[in-house]
Amino acid sequence: MLCSKLGGMRSIAALLALFAATAAYAQDSAPKELTPRQQAFRRIYQELVEINTTNSVGDTVRSAEAMAAELKNGGLPAADVQVISSSSRKGDMVARLRGTGARKPMLLIAHMDVVEAKREDWDFDPFKLQEIGGTSAAAAPSTTRQWLRSLSPT
Repeated sequence: MLCSKLGGMRSIAALLALFAATAAYAQDSAPKELTPRQQAFRRIYQELVEINTTNSVGDTVRSAEAMAAELKNGGLPAADVQVISSSSRKGDMVARLRGTGARKPMLLIAHMDVVEAKREDWDFDPFKLQEIGGTSAAAAPSTTRQWLRSLSPT
């Protein structure tokens, strides 16, 4: 079970945060040998990057279902993970990580769609994770980095 591999329920919170901040991995140099945690993250990251979520032909339902499956496999109860769809290719995922009540609740929000990524505009398939010089490259990390930069104070 992913939960035990990643270190328990605290790791589920970390997994949620990782879904929202994939750009951090995309910008870091990959170590020569990945730890089991890093291997699990890379597998999930690659799966999500390689789902086309563009508005014209992409499928955010598929992306939402993939994230929901990982969270359930990681130990979140099925009742706390929902995929919501407004049409056959447009969807979102909502997950609840229950706390003890000792701290204020936290809300993490991220988008699953990416800007149009036409194959002819790229040197490689934008929906295949590429490792170039220790850095990950694909359409999704690029748009996530732009989103994270917009949140940073200037």
